[in-house]
Amino acid sequence: MADEKSQTKAARRSFLFKSGAALTGALAATVAASAKPSQPTPGRDGALALKLGVLEDREAVRGLYRAYEASLSEGRYEDAASHFAARSEAVFGGERFSGRDEGVRRLFTEKFREGRTGRKADIPASLHAEPLAESIEVGADRQTAKAVFPYSMRVGEPMDASLQLVQMARLHGEGILYRQESGLCELSLVREGAGWKIARAEYRAI
Repeated sequence: MADEKSQTKAARRSFLFKSGAALTGALAATVAASAKPSQPTPGRDGALALKLGVLEDREAVRGLYRAYEASLSEGRYEDAASHFAARSEAVFGGERFSGRDEGVRRLFTEKFREGRTGRKADIPASLHAEPLAESIEVGADRQTAKAVFPYSMRVGEPMDASLQLVQMARLHGEGILYRQESGLCELSLVREGAGWKIARAEYRAI
C-alpha cells in the first residue's frame, strides 16, 4: 500500500515538472519573439530605396550642371558639348541648335568663340527683386529629369563688321561688345548608362 502511494506521488511530481517546463519554454519563446525588432516590410524597403535613389539622382544632375557650367566658364567648349546626349538641342539667344555633334558643338565652338565666351559672372543682388532659385525634378521612372538653374555669364556680340574701325579692331582680337546676361537655364535630362546627359538646354535671359 505504501509503495502504491509513493508511486502515485512520484507520478504527480513528474507531471507537474513536465507541465512547468513546457510552460516555461512557451513563455521564454514568447518573450524572445517580442524582443526581436520588427522587420521592415518589402513595400517600406522599396519606398526608402526609391527616395534615396532620387536624392542621388538630384545630386548627380546638380554635379553635371556644375561641370557643364565650369567647362563654359573656362572656355573648354568641346568638353561642354560632351555633357549633352547625342540627340539633344540647345537654345541660346533665340537660336536653336539641334544635335550634339552638329548643332550644340557648333554653338560652343563657333558662336561662343566669336565672343560669346560663357564666362561665369556674379549675379548682382539688385538685379532681381527675388533671388533666382534652382529646382530639380526627377521622373518617377528615374530615367528622365527636369532642372532649372540660375546663371549669369559674360556675353559678347560682334560689332558691325562693315565699319573700317571695327575691321581693324577685329584684327587685334577686338571689335566685340561685351555685356553681362543673367537668367535661368532650363534643362531636360536623360539617363545614359549609369550617368545623366543633357537632352535640351534653353537659356532664358531676364
